[in-house]
Amino acid sequence: KVSLADLSQNGLEWLPLQSDAARCIGVEIRRNRSATNGFRITMADRHRIAVIVVAGGKGERAGGADALPKQYRPLAGQPVLARTLRAFLALDRIDAVLPVIGEDHATLYAALGLDHPRLLPPVIGAGTRQGSTLAGLEALAANAPDIVLVHDGARPFVEPEAIANVIAALDEADGSLPVTLVTDTIKRSLDGKTVGGTEDRTQLFAAQTPQGFRFDAIYRAHRRAIEYSDSFTDDAAIAEWAGLSVALAQGSARNIKITLPEDFARAERMIEGERTMETRTGL
Repeated sequence: KVSLADLSQNGLEWLPLQSDAARCIGVEIRRNRSATNGFRITMADRHRIAVIVVAGGKGERAGGADALPKQYRPLAGQPVLARTLRAFLALDRIDAVLPVIGEDHATLYAALGLDHPRLLPPVIGAGTRQGSTLAGLEALAANAPDIVLVHDGARPFVEPEAIANVIAALDEADGSLPVTLVTDTIKRSLDGKTVGGTEDRTQLFAAQTPQGFRFDAIYRAHRRAIEYSDSFTDDAAIAEWAGLSVALAQGSARNIKITLPEDFARAERMIEGERTMETRTGL
């Protein structure tokens, strides 16, 4: 237990009661009527959190004359994967970041020139995203974290708020994932030519990453799932299949996945817009 004065002297930011950010960094704040300052601040047990960044794909749908996999293509002068990794390394709450790369990408990864005490040496992935995630889990198992986040290497705009939301949601579930509302009307078709029905979009959510899990639970689920199928498209689907509880957390419209050529153009516009805003505000 520490006082408000102690908190201030240690340079920690004051956080709202039971806020997602407070839970994210392991601080729990409770009201105490007997205390002269009205609050009691206790440090909750700190969970060790590791991030697996899956970046083993060839990214062929993203195009590009240079034939570079999309995660290594420059985005406003900085490779996509470098942006993604730095987004997590910038957060002190993250204990380790593990890249999972393609078997022929070692030279491309080394050219990123990243060096950080919490950045682990990359491991080689598999032929599927599911297999690559399992390779990352296997690499972490010897010194297993309490919580693992699994993130797409091609999502360079992930924000601290979304990460905090995912971690906070694990208080009540085995897994969690950031989502956004589906605003378009969704049609169903069996043959790809005619409409077979219209989905109720109030029950639909667009899934993003990072998807967070209690490490032991998702590791067991992945090891079981690989014996059943290697076609699961995300880790939340594996958790659902294994009977784990998965909570929804607030995502962000900015957290786009770069998949197609037009996604690079959109991403460039997003970065240019940020730079213009910084120039106007003098930041």
